Amino acid sequence: MIKMTLPNGAVKEFEGASVTGREVAAAIGPRLAKDAIGAVVDGELRDLSAPILKDGTIAIVTAKAEDANALYLVRHSAAHVMAEAITRLFPQTKLAYGPPVEQGFYYDMELDHK
Repeated sequence: MIKMTLPNGAVKEFEGASVTGREVAAAIGPRLAKDAIGAVVDGELRDLSAPILKDGTIAIVTAKAEDANALYLVRHSAAHVMAEAITRLFPQTKLAYGPPVEQGFYYDMELDHK
């Protein structure tokens, strides 16, 4: 059994050897499960599908939250969406690296044209 402590101090218990952030969000409520984009597990920002193997603390991150984790995840996703769009328009594009940064996001890429 896995016990996850929520920001309000409530504890949710889950049967089995692991649970995911997505499952925790769904156990809290359907709206949160729909809005969730990530989770902070024991202080670490994680993907919703990452397995949680031991008791700990969890905070579900939504795009509506006004915090650094939400902004980071939205920017990270936006970088991937931009890269996908560019490679569809220009299939010969070579992608290198595309992180979120303090001012937004970017992607290093190599194209045959400017």
